[in-house]
Amino acid sequence: MLGIAQASVSAWKKGSVPSSDKIVPLAEILEVSVEYILTGKDVPIQIVKSDKREIGRLEGKIEEQKERIKFLEEQIRELIAKLSPVVDNRQNRQ
Repeated sequence: MLGIAQASVSAWKKGSVPSSDKIVPLAEILEVSVEYILTGKDVPIQIVKSDKREIGRLEGKIEEQKERIKFLEEQIRELIAKLSPVVDNRQNRQ
């Protein structure tokens, strides 16, 4: 896939560092940071204030949508309750 020989993988397991042209593709495939490939330590993710505000805004929108869904579910239940007698009447006439 990356043109990596088994001998290279074995060397990495023993502590050798992958060549620079392999590090980024390896990190992407393994879904880890380049720092992790090189040191075994992950870089801490820092959430900045703007990210926190955006997260809060999106959480608010999610709550709004949950409320909207509850409202629509109630509307559907009421509509079904109103239509049920009409449907039953038509079925009885047939």
